[in-house]
Amino acid sequence: MVVLFVEDSDFYQQFRRGFFGRIGCQILNARSVAEAEEILAEEKPDLIVVSYLLPDGSGADLCRRLASSGARGAPRILITSPEDAELGAAAWDEQVTRPVDPDDLMQRISRILGVAQRSAERASIQVEVVYGSRRDQVSGTCQNLSPDGMLVVASHPLNLGTRVEIQFKLPGGDEPLRAIAEVIRHTRLAGKDRHALGFRFADPDPSLQEKIKAILV
Repeated sequence: MVVLFVEDSDFYQQFRRGFFGRIGCQILNARSVAEAEEILAEEKPDLIVVSYLLPDGSGADLCRRLASSGARGAPRILITSPEDAELGAAAWDEQVTRPVDPDDLMQRISRILGVAQRSAERASIQVEVVYGSRRDQVSGTCQNLSPDGMLVVASHPLNLGTRVEIQFKLPGGDEPLRAIAEVIRHTRLAGKDRHALGFRFADPDPSLQEKIKAILV
């Protein structure tokens, strides 16, 4: 499967790992309407995710042209700003308004592609993240835990690619568990001074993964 992201920022870089890697999906990126049209002249993606505002035109107009062309009939998700939310057209299959909730977007993508997301029981636990030379501490709540990582809601952002030491206690556990984790997702939550941080464990200890699996069965 192939997914084309048409976006002039690096927002979608966070989606390169995890879900798409697991299903063996190829990601194509275009930063303008012209680049998208060049790619579409050669490729036939299974899904197109396009931003409404692009440096050289409108993503909505691109969707309309594609809808009128039977040769490029891939499903389309249009990402709009709040002021453009009432576009309403048959040229795209889904419309998402910024700020984008990554989980919501991934659910839409997985539904269109017909691929199930990773199924794991959600566990809400308190976590403590320790990072930096001063050993600053940032606390948050885990919203989604798996043997490979966790999604944490915290009041402090971290840059993508940052490696931290993360400490947390599993439900019913007495001793804190520790792991080195990399930030692979960062989203500022709408209307709140809160941030959703996706952590992927880096070379996790198999015993740690087994302990996590034990509470997710």
